[in-house]
Amino acid sequence: MRFGIIGTNFVTDWLLQAGRQCDGFALTTVYSRDLERARVYAKANGAAYATDSLEVLANSPHVDAVYIASPTALHCEQAVRMLSAGKHVLCEKPVASSRAALEAMLAAASSGAVVMEAMRPAYSPALSRLQAVMPEIGVVRRAGLSMCKISSRYDKFRAGEVLNAFNPALANGALMDLGVYCVHVMLRLFGAPANVQAACVKLHNGIEASGTILASYTDKVVSLEYSKITDDRQACAIHGEDGSIYFSDVSTLRDIRLARRGADMETIENPVAEHDMVYELEAFMRLAQSPADMRRENAYSLEAMRILDAVRKQCDIRFAPNEVL
Repeated sequence: MRFGIIGTNFVTDWLLQAGRQCDGFALTTVYSRDLERARVYAKANGAAYATDSLEVLANSPHVDAVYIASPTALHCEQAVRMLSAGKHVLCEKPVASSRAALEAMLAAASSGAVVMEAMRPAYSPALSRLQAVMPEIGVVRRAGLSMCKISSRYDKFRAGEVLNAFNPALANGALMDLGVYCVHVMLRLFGAPANVQAACVKLHNGIEASGTILASYTDKVVSLEYSKITDDRQACAIHGEDGSIYFSDVSTLRDIRLARRGADMETIENPVAEHDMVYELEAFMRLAQSPADMRRENAYSLEAMRILDAVRKQCDIRFAPNEVL
């Protein structure tokens, strides 16, 4: 599959590293608003074409699919343009700024092109391993999923420089950047909750930088913690009536450990590739040939966006001053 990319950042670097491990992946075209930057990035990564025109990218005969790694606020417009031109789209998480935006993207995909949210843990073999171990702990009654990591841009923010990661106009914030991981893994493990309650911490420019979601089910509660301004070294945990499961941060699901009631901790074998974006990329290339199966994946993204919308409304998280929530 021949790819074009929108975004020349470190996340794109990671995807291209994964692409080198995927049979059938080829980078042909790089887009950037800065044409010289596009040319430099294309040359560095073996792409034959560079452009500063989204129209040229959308209509390129050398591109089958486009990977979008631009700020979230731009995802919908860029994806709709690519999908309307018949290009498949792999879009970085969160796939859109709202459920309505995602629905517009899916409507544009109705011509045969597909769109998928790039959600690493959803396609990692670690998720299947975790799901396979869960029966060992009996009926699950509570769980805690955490993604708390101080942003590398936070020191500059504290010094007075607001970079993209702390600009609410770009649909950023802890919920969208990190909490989305927690929401997706919760949905994959437990399904949709009956209710969510949320609280958050905002910084002086209105950006939401840390938050908590309490998700209620008929038989369990799940707490989600996420932050761009604090670290958390505690493991994620799932607690059942017959034991507990622990694992490292929710974006990787590594270091799975099982503690049966009354027994010692057991490490669960869980081999994961160094560049774990390879799994989402392989899944996208496979599912692009099966729109029916892709609709199942899109259902998770739609439900995740419904939850994110509900949290934003409760916490008054607005990406524009007059945005209607």
